[in-house]
Amino acid sequence: MSKQAECGSSENGRAVSDCLGAALGLAMIFVALAGCASPARVAAVPAVQTAQATIYGIPNARFVLGENRPVALIAEFRRAYERELAYYRGRPAALPAANYLAVSGGGDNGAFGAGLLVGWSERGTRPNFKAVTGISTGALTAPFAFLGPEYDQALTDTFTNVDAKDVFEKRSALAVLTEDAVADTKPLLKRVPVILKHSLHA
Repeated sequence: MSKQAECGSSENGRAVSDCLGAALGLAMIFVALAGCASPARVAAVPAVQTAQATIYGIPNARFVLGENRPVALIAEFRRAYERELAYYRGRPAALPAANYLAVSGGGDNGAFGAGLLVGWSERGTRPNFKAVTGISTGALTAPFAFLGPEYDQALTDTFTNVDAKDVFEKRSALAVLTEDAVADTKPLLKRVPVILKHSLHA
């Protein structure tokens, strides 16, 4: 009896088991090879447009740092310094101390950072920050940290009135072979402008 006949026979359990084992082995090899040749991640911004890309049309929100002296960034800092001098001109005190905050990432653990800021406000010792920066989930916290305690409720809502469906949606099982991730973060992309609406347009 040929191997093909054995695979098609319901009377020979061992032959069927051998065929299933071979098929499973081939599938595993295919998945392993596909993993070694996963699709390349698309660049966030095409290289030729790196210098022109803006964030929500804000001209001074993004600076490209390279090997050359960051002239535009230095000029921005100087303008900010001159505005601050003009604001405090004529007052007896010198420029106040500058407080800076950097907020780390951490996925849904960003709620702990938000809680720290809210608790800091309740304690009454939270300073005003001259500049706040953040990465990943920390970048969602940063605008509210900069705006101050008046936005603590909006900050709280950002991390408590949200669940998985607001952040990502699952892709099909074939995404393991055809995509760069098994989930799509389009829901988060739609949510970010809503979050920023509370801060950038305040």
